[in-house]
Amino acid sequence: MFETGQHYSNGVWQVKSGQEENFRAVWKEFAESALKNQGVLEGVLLQEVDNSKNFVSFGLWKDAESTKKWQSSSEFKSYMSKFKDLCDSTQIKILKSIVKIKK
Repeated sequence: MFETGQHYSNGVWQVKSGQEENFRAVWKEFAESALKNQGVLEGVLLQEVDNSKNFVSFGLWKDAESTKKWQSSSEFKSYMSKFKDLCDSTQIKILKSIVKIKK
């Protein structure tokens, strides 16, 4: 069942040329750590079909406090430092659900 007000993290990642595989590996570690320790319920990483350097990620969180706690942790900051080495640009946002449609 869908509930409005669920919290999501969203990342938009432009990866440096030739670093796509390394980025995927680091992102997987990053997401698995958040899944084990920080209150994320699920995560997904998408890669653009027509430009393999562009990625988008989504994480579903149990609540807003969990996202804030994760983003203020030293572990999050350490991963963001790794991403800085792998990416030309990074944008991280926290979103809440307001509408969902399903068939």
